[in-house]
Amino acid sequence: MPKEFVRYITVALLFALLPIVGIASSIFYDDVKILSSNDNGINFELNIENPDKYIISISGDSVFSAVRTILLGIPNNAEPFIQNVSSDGIVASDISNYGKLQSSSRLAEIVNIKLIRGRKVATVNVYPYYRGSFRKNIEVSISFVYPDGRLNQMASISDDKIFESIYKHTILNYNQFIKWPIAIQLKAGKIAQSPFTVSQNWYRIRTINEGLVRISGQHLSLAGISIDNLVSDSIRIFYGGGEPIPDRNSEPVNPFEEISIIIEDNGDGYFNRNDYILFFAEGADRWRYPADSTPVYMENHYTDANYYWLTVSGDFSQEGRRIITVNGTPSGLTDTIITTGRFNRRIHQNNILSIDSNDRLRDYFEWYWTSQAHFTFYESLPNAIPGTAADITIRAISNPNNYIFINSSNAVLTGSNRPRYFFRTDNLVAGLNRFSLVLDSSTTTPPYFDYCEISYIGDLTPSNEILDFFVGGFAGTGEIILNHQFSTIPFIFDLSDSKNPIRVTDASVSSDDIGFRYNLSSAGPNRFYICPLSKAISPDGIEKAEIDDLRENKSQTDMMVIAPEIFLPYLEDYETYREIKSGINVRVVSYEQILNQFSYGLYDPKAIREFLKFSFENYETPVPAAVLLVGDGVYDFENNLGLPSANYIPPYIQKLDSSASDDNYVFFGDFGLLDSDTSYTIDRGYDMMIARWPVKTVSELATIIDKVKTYEASTNYGPWRTTVTLVADDEFGHYNTEWFHTSQTEELQEPPRLPSSFRRNKIYIWDYPFNSVHRKPLANEAIVKSFNEGTLLINYAGHGNPDSWAHENVFHRSTDLVNLTNSDKLTLVVTASCSIGFFDNPDKEGMAEDLIRYVNGGAIGVISATRLVYSSDNSAFNKQIFEILFGDNDLSIAQAFYAAKLARQYSGANPVPIRNDRNYIYFGDPFVKLGVPKYDIKFTEKPDSLVALEYHQASGKIIEKSSGANVDFDGTIELFVFDSNIEKKHKVVDDDGDSVKTVSYDMNGPVIYRGYTEVVDGYFDFSFMAPLDIGMGGNTAKISGYGISTNSDALGLVDSIPVSLSIVSSDDTEGPVIAYTFGQRDDFLSGDKITSGETMTLIILDSSGVNLTGSLGHEITLVIDDRVENTVNLTDLFHYDTGSYLSGTIEYEIGSLSTGIHSFR
Repeated sequence: MPKEFVRYITVALLFALLPIVGIASSIFYDDVKILSSNDNGINFELNIENPDKYIISISGDSVFSAVRTILLGIPNNAEPFIQNVSSDGIVASDISNYGKLQSSSRLAEIVNIKLIRGRKVATVNVYPYYRGSFRKNIEVSISFVYPDGRLNQMASISDDKIFESIYKHTILNYNQFIKWPIAIQLKAGKIAQSPFTVSQNWYRIRTINEGLVRISGQHLSLAGISIDNLVSDSIRIFYGGGEPIPDRNSEPVNPFEEISIIIEDNGDGYFNRNDYILFFAEGADRWRYPADSTPVYMENHYTDANYYWLTVSGDFSQEGRRIITVNGTPSGLTDTIITTGRFNRRIHQNNILSIDSNDRLRDYFEWYWTSQAHFTFYESLPNAIPGTAADITIRAISNPNNYIFINSSNAVLTGSNRPRYFFRTDNLVAGLNRFSLVLDSSTTTPPYFDYCEISYIGDLTPSNEILDFFVGGFAGTGEIILNHQFSTIPFIFDLSDSKNPIRVTDASVSSDDIGFRYNLSSAGPNRFYICPLSKAISPDGIEKAEIDDLRENKSQTDMMVIAPEIFLPYLEDYETYREIKSGINVRVVSYEQILNQFSYGLYDPKAIREFLKFSFENYETPVPAAVLLVGDGVYDFENNLGLPSANYIPPYIQKLDSSASDDNYVFFGDFGLLDSDTSYTIDRGYDMMIARWPVKTVSELATIIDKVKTYEASTNYGPWRTTVTLVADDEFGHYNTEWFHTSQTEELQEPPRLPSSFRRNKIYIWDYPFNSVHRKPLANEAIVKSFNEGTLLINYAGHGNPDSWAHENVFHRSTDLVNLTNSDKLTLVVTASCSIGFFDNPDKEGMAEDLIRYVNGGAIGVISATRLVYSSDNSAFNKQIFEILFGDNDLSIAQAFYAAKLARQYSGANPVPIRNDRNYIYFGDPFVKLGVPKYDIKFTEKPDSLVALEYHQASGKIIEKSSGANVDFDGTIELFVFDSNIEKKHKVVDDDGDSVKTVSYDMNGPVIYRGYTEVVDGYFDFSFMAPLDIGMGGNTAKISGYGISTNSDALGLVDSIPVSLSIVSSDDTEGPVIAYTFGQRDDFLSGDKITSGETMTLIILDSSGVNLTGSLGHEITLVIDDRVENTVNLTDLFHYDTGSYLSGTIEYEIGSLSTGIHSFR
């Protein structure tokens, strides 16, 4: 299938399902002419010159069709109808290569009507192959019918700056379309009033342990609350439920609500220094006691701290909530007497993560206690009743044959729901109990023990004067008798509703017992908590929280920047810069504010998702479409490893997904889908794109901001913007026959994925030799050189890890990164490889984050995977990124990245998550665009062929990319003439020496001319002479030009130039004339002094031109002090003088030299 119409295949198969995929196909309407366009309709003509580019495969390689997909903007309250279609003329075409080419019975049809960010768009298919022949011109007239009679002018005009560039190149009638108002809201919105509006002063209470909390007047004073004449009734405490936000958007989030408290103020109504507040605080990790169910332990994987909120002022409609009391005096008849209760214990430690048989971490969410097959631990159960049955639950990754011995007796296995195993024992004792585990490991991995849960019956004896038990469901009145081992009369609470306990008073007290009567619930849980005031705990902290209400301020925002408060002052300049540079509205939000308002203080990464989802559903339109996370993060949220690492902006790790992908923050509907609108309307488009700056310090933040400004500066031009470096792993890996990395890279570089005007710098690892330690240092040198000399993009495909590329470590973060010096030529790095983007390791840094933070150069952005990914999906995603990134230069890197993800999710009729793609994230600025030259260079004159020693001429002009219009451009063009490509083959063999695959590919031919010429009013011409040892044959020679003016640049190529076998006769027998000088001197003489590090300038003149092919005997070399082992090849540094093909210069900085006399030749 011809390469030139791959983009139309993308359109035909994907675009009809997802209009945004038009970006991926670089669909400019150069073959479509608008005849008329207004509010009543559009009339356009499709002009067909090359029928081949419209042909698509619809059934393997045997059935084909011809289609041209066009997007039309539609007024918000109109319906489109095809009014007339006609064709004129026939185009000859050889269709024999396409098997069965289906002929259409119609010329055009409206395929569907969808919404893009609330705007109405129709997909129109035009069918050039009509009734057995290709039509030359097809004219289509579409009218807009308004059910209510006219265009709805009452709706608002929406300035969607971020998506405007998408509309611009995908909507045929864009100029008309953008003027029409939007009447359709994307969704109904889910506005929830902020709970913080009722008061201006909020104080956050931090608690670690579960239990009765006592806050004194002194505590309030230390927190900055004035207690002078503080009315007790004004004190309120609120709580957000203390649970992690649900993983799924469909599950409700706990409300922020007032809880019941006790205030002891000696009855005067004022809260003084020695007065106190009592409330029950839940632990972040705790047992939950649902009614009509057994207790369940809730482990919070993100934090061990819980938070409550206190206010002493505000506009409340009701009185503050207070703990109610009931009289518990034992009297009259009771239904039962209770002297025992049920107790639950969870015994666990978070020490390690599990690894798989390949020695890789398999899960970053679940932590384990130990990987020992035989393990013993102890637990004190002071009120256990020997001989009574107790239930034991063990959670462990293990083979089924597990045993647990309790106090030397074997517990009975009663069932399992792997990885949970259930046992029963009657061998507990009152006091210290010994638990011995015997776990079966597999042959490749150890067992992993997580926790042990014990549910047992115990007597009602307090431990350390605290008693926490439940009796389960019971209908009736019970008299509950406690063993009186308290120092003072305790508080007795019914904690069946822990947010609103009920205090039981007037219990009967004797020297041995405390008894009280209580109406028990048949649904349970009938949980009781008994504790004297002396055992009430103090809060772990009370601090004032300044609330910048994110729910109330819903002003229009295009990009959210989320950062910890320590970085906010250093983002003010960037906020202004980005707003001016991109013409968008930016809002910088502190991560701490998000935690306070969307998880109510509880540390939870999902609070970011909740905030972004809220802004997407409720902010003024156009709603935010981009997020920048500013801060590094680690997967060890609770510092289980004890390492000095911090979570500035945490990775999003949850039980549903271990990718640590930042995509998780922008899934607002079904998990894994970037387009949540499918659950609201038929709207299409990714909800938000997200990027990260993984910084830990202010200096790292400043480095990245400086990089962004440097990259986007109008003066940051250079021919490095015309080169794309393609690095492919060799066959040596797990199986030593992995030829596909190079083949996939060859497919990646084919036009139009990578336009032919870009120079391919191919670094294929199998082209480089091994050294004695099975490394390929010349490959390392080539990759570092590509960085430092400058390249628009570096793409790596192959094996990788956070430290290096390929098994041979051809690019290593510790040894190669430090050699980068490309601070003025930053590159985009795309790695189709495992774990290069593993940024959240608490023990070490990763390559992707190092590349973007590196102060002396590195990357402007990095697209890489956070975890394990797979070659086939990597390649498909890599290709999709290239198609979009190079298909529409108006898109930012991040926009192209997310359009590629979305296109792959919509590869079928309905969107589906793609886990492999989700593993990829973008480190960089969401609005930085790839530094692709702004204009095209069109060569209007070129040689028919290249002939050795012949004088050749070429000329051209600078044009607009989309329209082809001439550009008023004054500056210079750097020109390169390349010999025909060098064809290569590589044979892959297996361990037995048998051939597995032969891969054919080509490399750029040598440069035969490199020089400059002037551009005046957009036009240029130049001359060059082909050297004697040009390749002699082939038809793939090319001329590449890169133009620079004061504020723009341009790129162009003319290729497929034949190389003649003939040679023009010449009587030139003289070598070149070579002159030299140092520094700025024009009178340098042999024997003069120079300074170490000075620049040497060579001037070379030859009547037959200077041979730059670099072939044997035709190199330009420098030898210092006759030490041939240190010969420097200067050939690549030669440039012809502007407008000349006879003379040129080389500038070379002499390195450090010792004092004394030195010679050069």
